[in-house]
Amino acid sequence: MLDEIFTNSDKNLFISSNPSNILGEINDIKKINFLKTKIEYLNQISNFSIIYIKDTKIYIRSQAILMLFILSKHWLLAPISRIVKIFLPRYIGDLIYRVIASRRKYLSKVFYKNNCTFKYKNLKIIN
Repeated sequence: MLDEIFTNSDKNLFISSNPSNILGEINDIKKINFLKTKIEYLNQISNFSIIYIKDTKIYIRSQAILMLFILSKHWLLAPISRIVKIFLPRYIGDLIYRVIASRRKYLSKVFYKNNCTFKYKNLKIIN
């Protein structure tokens, strides 16, 4: 789904199960130093949550999803996400995130018929 949403984006999206691996992909020394101070925490939470890092801000769970939708510039999801980010309390957003995340495999089968492929040119999976 992310590859479809980010079709028109000019941003690179790095995906990794281990945040330490992303350090090698970053060219900005300020960002690298910031991440090195947070890497232990990021590695701990990466097993059960999505993390989005922009400059020196770290977004987790629902806030990360909303920021990715805003960044995507999707004609529908970006404006809705801006509104939701302002008015929806974080704890409610995180509760919704956890419910969806716990049922992601079932939802994938229902909506994508087990056909999950990445076509996004700026999507880089790092293992």
